[in-house]
Amino acid sequence: MDELTFLIVGKTGNGKSSLANLILGESKFQVSTSMTSETTQMSEAMGVVNGEQIKIVDTPDPVNLDLSKTEISAEVARWKSHAVGKFAILLAVRCDVRYTAEEYDIYKKIKIAWGDNSFTNHLVVVFTFGDRQDRNIHEELKTVCLELRSVLADAGNRYVIFNNRAHDSESEKQKLMEYARAPVVPPPSSNLINKPVLLIIFVLIILIIALWLALR
Repeated sequence: MDELTFLIVGKTGNGKSSLANLILGESKFQVSTSMTSETTQMSEAMGVVNGEQIKIVDTPDPVNLDLSKTEISAEVARWKSHAVGKFAILLAVRCDVRYTAEEYDIYKKIKIAWGDNSFTNHLVVVFTFGDRQDRNIHEELKTVCLELRSVLADAGNRYVIFNNRAHDSESEKQKLMEYARAPVVPPPSSNLINKPVLLIIFVLIILIIALWLALR
């Protein structure tokens, strides 16, 4: 049985541990009842969801831990060591509050520390606290701030919406598993396409000039 790994990242208070428990269908991660984070270091748990072996990696908010740039890089490197095989990086974002510049800064720090395109290729935005949102989130996303639009663009507009009612989450779980199996494959770089073409054009120009000079 293939193992699917979900690495959950994001700001303190965005429901990362609750999301982990919701995906697994059991309480394996401690959930805070206040604004103080219960997650101060990376932790993981295993489970079986819809017949699939699942590993959840719950991560702390590195900015909330007041880590230096070097320490953030080291922390994210530890997370990255779990991102092997079939995996998805789940960015937990609350859908019942406004997305802030502070939250975007946390996202950018994690993205930079990760260091390569595998971060965005495997990124999925997970909107949490969906049960507190009484408006159509899909419509709301058309008018969100530029920062959140940028994050969604990084994720290839791959997102799911979770609430705290486990019986309503099966379709979202299935989407996450599909995303883990099929990460975004970026198109070939335009530079890689254009260089051979430019070289051929250059050679043809040289040949035409040489032929023209020979016929003079």
